[in-house]
Amino acid sequence: MQNKNVEYLCTMKSTFKTVFALILIVLISACTIDKARPTKKQHLYVASDCLTKKDEKLFRNFEKANKINIHIISITSDSLRILLKTEGLTTTIDCVISSSVYDMKNLSDSKFLQEKSIDLTKGIIPSKFVSEHKDYLGFGIDPYVLLAQNDSIIKWRNYSDLNGKSSFTTDLTSKSDLLPFYSIVFAKLGKSKPNIIYSWRESFYKNKVNVSNDSLKLDGTKVFFTLYSHYEKNKNDKKYLKKLNLIFPNQRKAGSYFNMPCFGIIKQARNYSNAKLFLNYLLLDNVNKRLNSRLKMFPIIVEKQSIYPFQNVRYKKSSVSPIQQTKQYPRVTSIMKNI
Repeated sequence: MQNKNVEYLCTMKSTFKTVFALILIVLISACTIDKARPTKKQHLYVASDCLTKKDEKLFRNFEKANKINIHIISITSDSLRILLKTEGLTTTIDCVISSSVYDMKNLSDSKFLQEKSIDLTKGIIPSKFVSEHKDYLGFGIDPYVLLAQNDSIIKWRNYSDLNGKSSFTTDLTSKSDLLPFYSIVFAKLGKSKPNIIYSWRESFYKNKVNVSNDSLKLDGTKVFFTLYSHYEKNKNDKKYLKKLNLIFPNQRKAGSYFNMPCFGIIKQARNYSNAKLFLNYLLLDNVNKRLNSRLKMFPIIVEKQSIYPFQNVRYKKSSVSPIQQTKQYPRVTSIMKNI
């Protein structure tokens, strides 16, 4: 009996030694664990109708600085609205980059964007580039331009020339392209000459010749009405475009009308804080210029006086922002029944 007790005590002593050794090993290992382990990379999913997956390289510096992977999802504006309506709170999309104010306004009206998410420091960009509900903003400028043949008889200078006796060709046939233009025209006419709105519409449609393809050819007319980005994307491949005069209309008035690429954050964004960081990054001068160069548009200029040709340096006034005039959309749509 005594031998069994001795044997039991020896066994217990051995067990205690083993447990103590294991605890000691765990404690030593814990002390050698790095306190500052690398943060796991996060993600940001950006839906866009004007950027592709290849454009993710534009944001490499953002990814490195913030350890956030940027994923560009190429999708049309119509498909995006359907997707967001279907997926609801389960969507992985965090934010949107759209080529047109019209499409971003539709997302806003559908309550897909987070209100008051555009809370920028005063002076970063003009307030007229931010939507009424502060749920999206314009980060570039895409002027409506004229491409005209040399003509000693007719001088194309203003948008009102499109309503003259001569016809013009255009590739702007979608609401995304045309509604920002119409809204500004009608806002101005509504204040000064409300009685000519309907005659303006009739004359504009009578003179307008829609191009049958994307060649930007004049099709028998002497002027082409288009967006600056369309011209820039085609001029190197279509040499004849360089023979035409590039005109930024209304330089003696208030500068050219323009559309804007826009940015907005989805209401249920899973990576909301990442989207906010991304917004601030897009508004850095060098980043904004690089992104707009890719889109073939002009960067936003904070200064009162624009140095770019769409706003002549001789004139201090600036064009009306298409974001300010989105309130005109219902009225314009009812008047321009064919769009």
